[in-house]
Amino acid sequence: MADLQSEFYDAFAMREEGNELPMLFSIRDEAYHTQVRKPISKDYSMSAITQYEHQVDTMISDFISCLVTKFDRNNDGELFCEMDDWVQFFSFDVISQITFGQAFGFLKSGSDLFGFMKLIEDRMDGQAPNAALPRFARLKHRLSLAIRQRDEFEAPFAKFVLSHIRDREQRNMEGKPPTNSNNVNGDGHKDGSDFLDRFLEAKARAPETMDFSWLWCYSITNVVAGSDTVAIPLRTIIYHVLSNPGIHQKLLSELRGANLKVPVSWDRARQLPYLDAVINEALRIHPPVGLGLERVVPETGLRLPNQEPIEAGVLVSINPWVMNRRFDVFGDDSDVFRPERWLKSQTESGGEYQSRLTLMRRASFVFGYGPRTCIGKHISLFEIYKCVPSLFLSLDMEIKDAEWWTWNNWFVRQKGLNVYLRSLDLGN
Repeated sequence: MADLQSEFYDAFAMREEGNELPMLFSIRDEAYHTQVRKPISKDYSMSAITQYEHQVDTMISDFISCLVTKFDRNNDGELFCEMDDWVQFFSFDVISQITFGQAFGFLKSGSDLFGFMKLIEDRMDGQAPNAALPRFARLKHRLSLAIRQRDEFEAPFAKFVLSHIRDREQRNMEGKPPTNSNNVNGDGHKDGSDFLDRFLEAKARAPETMDFSWLWCYSITNVVAGSDTVAIPLRTIIYHVLSNPGIHQKLLSELRGANLKVPVSWDRARQLPYLDAVINEALRIHPPVGLGLERVVPETGLRLPNQEPIEAGVLVSINPWVMNRRFDVFGDDSDVFRPERWLKSQTESGGEYQSRLTLMRRASFVFGYGPRTCIGKHISLFEIYKCVPSLFLSLDMEIKDAEWWTWNNWFVRQKGLNVYLRSLDLGN
């Protein structure tokens, strides 16, 4: 079967000492992608992700504690928080905690520890044009090999991830416990286990097919993709909620009336309809990915809904930012942040609402579709649904600057989200 992924995806593979180290996202061969993804797919189900709730709760508590310690206006009225950075610190620490069993330490240091955030941003700045111009990317790579130039991102970051994998393998060989508990939960995994444990369990089940490169592929995919897909929606929610007093008040009323305990549990968070609407609207209006996901039209060709044919070999793509603003699906105000579009209106019947909701969900292109759906979708949603209510219940937040700014280098990142905050008495 011919590859349906275009050369666009080659830019997202990494290299260490001349060897290509693929990310799951960059594997173009459909059969190989399925082969690599299948052993660990169940570990990304929502039921599997909820096994990490205690670890995520700890990171949420640390996040709020750090914000209060450093930026509480009850202590200094002039303090403000650069929230765009701090949600990134949080998301990095969470994904490293559940992947390697150890947080990077961004929250504790309050800074871009190891310079990883800057390194990833710089790499994305290079990957976006490389993906759009794959021939240029190949020439650039050959030139870098000729002059023995090393990628400033891959050298330190790849070594960091590789060292964690090799250390865990060595500890397992020596019989040292890789996790902080020997209790087995209902999932069959050890309490306190992390994704790396599960990757190694998968490798042990199929040692003849899984090699070290697969462990790399899984781990680096988690860390690189698992930060921005949380940080970007968190920024979007904080910005739009604080910029709209009516929405802010509705969200606070629902949260405060629900008798919630911080950190808010996943089970309670997903039962809150207005919170759900706010999160869905944030993902719609500002999807993390801002470029089209290219595909190659197969030999059978493609016929568009208007019956216009597209011949085999043509590159096609759908940009989630365009798809999520379809007037015929989301309404004439699709450029406006309005969570109520996800709720039943007073003029709708139950059946009409369900039909409209189904159409919006089908049109939402945030995490992709089919076998190429973002494997970390449930990780992102789990963190977002827990973190948002916990933040708004713990902190009285106010936007300092009316506008932020964004830029698209594959992920559509935001800067300038400066927030005043005060700690609140939780009473629990």
